[in-house]
Amino acid sequence: MKRVSPVSDGICDPAEKFANVFERPCAPNSTERHESLRDKFNDRFPRYDCGVTDGFHISIELVEQCICKLKRSKAVGMDGLTAEHLFYAHPVHSRLLCLFQLIVHFGLVPTDFGCGLTIPLVKNGDGDITSSSNYRGITLSPVIRKVFELVLMEMVIN
Repeated sequence: MKRVSPVSDGICDPAEKFANVFERPCAPNSTERHESLRDKFNDRFPRYDCGVTDGFHISIELVEQCICKLKRSKAVGMDGLTAEHLFYAHPVHSRLLCLFQLIVHFGLVPTDFGCGLTIPLVKNGDGDITSSSNYRGITLSPVIRKVFELVLMEMVIN
């Protein structure tokens, strides 16, 4: 079997490849306009709210705090998202706040929050890998559900 090198353009770090592909299209066209929009966003960001209150107060700060608690460099769930996606997507945090407020208000959780992919992991690599007792299952869950769970836990604890 011929071995194929993952390096095709001299760059073997996937994150660096990704950055190189999106660096130019994601660069601001105008520094002045970029700074103006950033300042406008930063001014409005703390006040984002969906207008839903039922005695439970979920703040944007709480959502961000819970996102920061997520473990990094973990496998993706069935939603195809990782903690890094949320960690580096600050504008999305306000949409998550609205989603979480609506979930609490209506008492309905998205169906996908109940989905997960269970995979077997070998307990002992030196042990018998043909024995089912040498495996344990882990479930890869949607990362947004994990954030919502952390938000609920914080609300209950505090």
